[in-house]
Amino acid sequence: MQIILDARREESRLAIFGVSMAERILRQLDELGAHHVIVVVRRGETPVLRRDFRPRYTIAVDTCFHDGDVLDVRRRRNGPMAILWGHICYDERVLRYVLDATASLRIHSAESSLGATVLTDPPPADARLDQVLEDGLRSGAIQNLGVEQMDSYVREVRRLVRPFMIDVHGPDMIRTLENQLYEQTFKGGMDFIATYGYKIPVRGLVRLLAPTRVTPNWVTALSILCSMAAVPLFAIGWLWTGLAVAFTFILCDSLDGKLARLTIRRTPFAGKIDRLTSTPAVSLWSLAWGWHFSNGRILDPVFWVGVALFMIILADKFTRNAFYSTFGRSMLDYRPLDERIHLFSTKRTINLFILAMGLSVGLALGASGSPDSAREAPRVAFYFMALWALLTWVWHLGRFAWLWAERTGATAQIHSRRKQT
Repeated sequence: MQIILDARREESRLAIFGVSMAERILRQLDELGAHHVIVVVRRGETPVLRRDFRPRYTIAVDTCFHDGDVLDVRRRRNGPMAILWGHICYDERVLRYVLDATASLRIHSAESSLGATVLTDPPPADARLDQVLEDGLRSGAIQNLGVEQMDSYVREVRRLVRPFMIDVHGPDMIRTLENQLYEQTFKGGMDFIATYGYKIPVRGLVRLLAPTRVTPNWVTALSILCSMAAVPLFAIGWLWTGLAVAFTFILCDSLDGKLARLTIRRTPFAGKIDRLTSTPAVSLWSLAWGWHFSNGRILDPVFWVGVALFMIILADKFTRNAFYSTFGRSMLDYRPLDERIHLFSTKRTINLFILAMGLSVGLALGASGSPDSAREAPRVAFYFMALWALLTWVWHLGRFAWLWAERTGATAQIHSRRKQT
């Protein structure tokens, strides 16, 4: 498909998280598999591309000027043509729909008067740019599609997010747009610490790092390192240091995905490595806590509490994966009830919070002259952590069974029998 990106308006050069709006579209198109784009700019201007654009993105970018240049036949390709606008912030799903289009269509939204246009019958090779753009806007023999008609569920973030096309009219809109894009990168069904705690510092870090050459992969590497480094720290009893390293892992694990999505620098391989190492590392924290609180004695019951917590975390992960395979949705936000419950259900951040509370209570008791109680407080927090994890897993199993029965009609039969009785 031949793609024309009209970047004549000054807003096309405004930066969203350190990337100009026109370049953001080019990055999105590259990741979606597009190979060639003609960028329309004002004479004397060139597309605003960051220094790290060429080493990473392979999409071919040609420049045409707005003052009557023809679409050079040597740069034209046979087949459909798409017309996009550099001052519009496009949802990735909209661009994917454009690239997959097999018929002429115009995509529109309430936030944009221009949207995106696909012409399956492209204009002649000697057509002038202004003629092509105007024909695309005036063409009435094409299908009109609203963004509200597209699928709103985003599996990557486990939530419903309506596709968008936002027409930017000036720099005053950028901060609001950045906040909207940032909120849409957070996953559904998060715990209360993620929901109300570290959103602000992570957003500040994204804004700080986005204009730099610090890549999301570097942040991912730091995240993996911290998740693994916390294990020996917990095992030898450096609990406060381990907590600091573990919370650094939590921040980096959130930051790398946000930075990658908001600056369009995603690396699927790095994402897979992150997912493959995260759960084992977090599970090993349980064994490390059990080892510390039992003083390395494997016959001590507290050590086996750590083993049980380790197994519960893995079993709960398996249960959630099975639910996702069955229903195509995460059980963390399948229904509004699930999203509310998982504000407080066991997750790695909640476990760290419980341990931090136990250590804080221990410090307070030690300062008040109760050294025995001070030593026991973190151990009690560890027991509570294991109990909370067990209750969470039982809830997930019960929820899975109930929703599966509801889906297969078993619950309807049960209610029918009760009424008959």
